[in-house]
Amino acid sequence: MRRQEAGKRSWNPHDLPIWFNKKTYSNAILPKLGKVSVALISAELGISEPYATTIRAGVRIPHPRHWLGLARLAGIAGGMKA
Repeated sequence: MRRQEAGKRSWNPHDLPIWFNKKTYSNAILPKLGKVSVALISAELGISEPYATTIRAGVRIPHPRHWLGLARLAGIAGGMKA
Protein backbone atom coordinates (compact mmCIF):
# COMPACT_ATOMS: atom_id res chain seq x y z
CA MET A 1 0.00 0.00 0.00
CA ARG A 2 2.88 2.35 0.73
CA ARG A 3 4.24 1.85 -2.78
CA GLN A 4 0.82 2.58 -4.31
CA GLU A 5 0.36 5.72 -2.22
CA ALA A 6 3.85 6.93 -3.14
CA GLY A 7 3.01 6.33 -6.80
CA LYS A 8 -0.16 8.40 -6.51
CA ARG A 9 1.71 11.26 -4.87
CA SER A 10 4.45 11.31 -7.50
CA TRP A 11 2.07 10.98 -10.47
CA ASN A 12 1.71 14.05 -12.67
CA PRO A 13 -1.70 14.38 -14.37
CA HIS A 14 0.04 16.06 -17.29
CA ASP A 15 1.59 12.67 -18.13
CA LEU A 16 -1.67 11.88 -19.94
CA PRO A 17 -2.85 13.63 -23.09
CA ILE A 18 -5.72 16.00 -22.27
CA TRP A 19 -8.20 13.92 -24.31
CA PHE A 20 -7.25 10.73 -22.44
CA ASN A 21 -9.90 10.70 -19.74
CA LYS A 22 -12.26 8.34 -17.93
CA LYS A 23 -14.50 8.07 -20.98
CA THR A 24 -11.54 7.15 -23.19
CA TYR A 25 -10.44 4.56 -20.64
CA SER A 26 -13.94 3.06 -20.44
CA ASN A 27 -14.61 3.03 -24.19
CA ALA A 28 -11.20 2.27 -25.71
CA ILE A 29 -9.17 0.32 -23.15
CA LEU A 30 -11.53 -1.54 -20.85
CA PRO A 31 -13.24 -3.55 -23.61
CA LYS A 32 -9.86 -4.89 -24.74
CA LEU A 33 -8.60 -5.88 -21.30
CA GLY A 34 -10.62 -9.08 -21.37
CA LYS A 35 -7.96 -10.58 -23.62
CA VAL A 36 -5.12 -9.61 -21.25
CA SER A 37 -4.22 -12.02 -18.46
CA VAL A 38 -4.77 -11.02 -14.87
CA ALA A 39 -1.14 -11.91 -14.13
CA LEU A 40 0.07 -9.52 -16.83
CA ILE A 41 -2.14 -6.69 -15.57
CA SER A 42 -0.93 -7.34 -12.03
CA ALA A 43 2.72 -7.26 -13.09
CA GLU A 44 2.34 -4.14 -15.26
CA LEU A 45 0.62 -2.14 -12.52
CA GLY A 46 2.38 -3.62 -9.51
CA ILE A 47 -0.91 -4.62 -7.90
CA SER A 48 -2.40 -7.82 -6.53
CA GLU A 49 -4.04 -10.31 -8.86
CA PRO A 50 -7.42 -10.01 -7.11
CA TYR A 51 -7.36 -6.25 -7.68
CA ALA A 52 -6.25 -6.79 -11.29
CA THR A 53 -9.25 -9.11 -11.72
CA THR A 54 -11.64 -6.34 -10.64
CA ILE A 55 -9.99 -3.90 -13.05
CA ARG A 56 -10.23 -6.33 -15.97
CA ALA A 57 -13.89 -7.01 -15.15
CA GLY A 58 -14.68 -3.29 -15.05
CA VAL A 59 -15.71 -3.45 -11.39
CA ARG A 60 -13.01 -0.92 -10.48
CA ILE A 61 -11.42 1.86 -12.47
CA PRO A 62 -7.71 2.13 -11.65
CA HIS A 63 -5.96 5.37 -10.87
CA PRO A 64 -5.31 7.35 -14.08
CA ARG A 65 -1.55 6.84 -13.64
CA HIS A 66 -2.15 3.24 -14.73
CA TRP A 67 -4.15 3.99 -17.86
CA LEU A 68 -1.22 4.26 -20.28
CA GLY A 69 0.20 0.94 -19.09
CA LEU A 70 -3.19 -0.70 -19.54
CA ALA A 71 -3.52 0.87 -22.99
CA ARG A 72 -0.19 -0.72 -23.97
CA LEU A 73 -1.34 -4.10 -22.65
CA ALA A 74 -4.57 -3.75 -24.60
CA GLY A 75 -2.54 -3.07 -27.78
CA ILE A 76 -3.69 0.50 -28.21
CA ALA A 77 -1.12 2.62 -30.07
CA GLY A 78 1.80 2.31 -27.69
CA GLY A 79 -0.37 3.50 -24.84
CA MET A 80 -1.79 6.43 -26.84
CA LYS A 81 0.76 8.87 -25.40
CA ALA A 82 0.81 12.03 -27.45
